Amino acid sequence: MPSGFQDVASTANYADAVAWMTEDGITNGTSPTMLSPHQKLTRSMFAMFLWHLAGYPNAPTSEQFTDIPERQCCTETVPWMLHGGITTGTSATTFSPGHNLARGQIATFLWRLAATPDAFAPGIELLSTMRGFPTRACFWTPFLPSSSWRGGTSRPSPRRCRPIEAQRRVDEQSAVPPS
Repeated sequence: MPSGFQDVASTANYADAVAWMTEDGITNGTSPTMLSPHQKLTRSMFAMFLWHLAGYPNAPTSEQFTDIPERQCCTETVPWMLHGGITTGTSATTFSPGHNLARGQIATFLWRLAATPDAFAPGIELLSTMRGFPTRACFWTPFLPSSSWRGGTSRPSPRRCRPIEAQRRVDEQSAVPPS
């Protein structure tokens, strides 16, 4: 399954995933011919991926985050994430769109999105691969794209899961921590 990007070799371990993301409109790369697969992923870039995955749903506007510039790519995506409970920001007033994402933040965003089927646009359903996953955020982490855990394995160590598991416990108690 070719991705159409010059910098994604057909033999790359993520080539099929990139082709799927492109075909489903989740990404269009950093240019028409480049994906930049080794570029760091910012919070605003990932917000855009999630919003595209969810079918470009509408959400009420929000001025809670003072660091979201008007008419930027994340102007629509971040209020959608906030309204859907997918993010709470990095503080009460900031989202930090230019900050790089940590693996735990990616896991938390995906976990919250999977638990929020109403976040999807009408006619867009939760991916069948996301349905029925356990409600343990740590379960997501082995499936994160093209990076590995310590020791080169794709399996998280118990120590690495503790912050994510703590996040889940806090969420279950209805207190929403920053992410």
